[in-house]
Amino acid sequence: MVQYISIGGWCGTRIALDQWKITNEPHHIFDFIRSSSKGIIDCLQTDFASFLPENKQVDTRFVKWKATIGEHFGFYHGENFTDKSMLDSIDRKIKRWEHHCHSDKKCIFVRTCVLPDYESELEDMKILEEVITKKYPQLSFIIVFILPDQEITAYYNNIGNKIFMFGLHFPFPYTFEHLGMLGEHYKNIFEFISENDLFDSIPPPRDNIKLQTPLPLFG
Repeated sequence: MVQYISIGGWCGTRIALDQWKITNEPHHIFDFIRSSSKGIIDCLQTDFASFLPENKQVDTRFVKWKATIGEHFGFYHGENFTDKSMLDSIDRKIKRWEHHCHSDKKCIFVRTCVLPDYESELEDMKILEEVITKKYPQLSFIIVFILPDQEITAYYNNIGNKIFMFGLHFPFPYTFEHLGMLGEHYKNIFEFISENDLFDSIPPPRDNIKLQTPLPLFG
């Protein structure tokens, strides 16, 4: 059995998984926040001690949401960091993450790049691969790394045998109507993964695809 787990960097990754009914699992810790790739790595290295921001700021870019940001994570759903029920929910999600990563299931970690400097995030994905391998030595996993704001949605290339890069054609700036169709935008990626066993085979790179510098995604 293969378990899909979102590792950000925005809520659209999990929304797309839900819309395609690829996962029916309860939410995981990185599903509905905006996250930096370095923040994901730091969380795993510190057993999630760095998840809640110590120095919080209000993000004024989004007037429709009560948004709070820390060094690596942005919270956009009115989170109250002193509320016991919220803290209990975070604890459950962390335990759920650990349960899956310590199991014998295959895991596909899916991340949508949120920064224009995608090469920096890609380097972080290589570090993340090492961190996951060390922390969960029994886990069979791959990392699907998605670059938004591309001309087409398609497989692009691989880094080793665990990191697979995809381009995503997604309109920017986006509207709430676009969020309702995220599954369609991610469709070719999910279909490609389901049709190709990336755990056992490495597809040839698509040399005819030229990557564009993505605009930053928020959400």
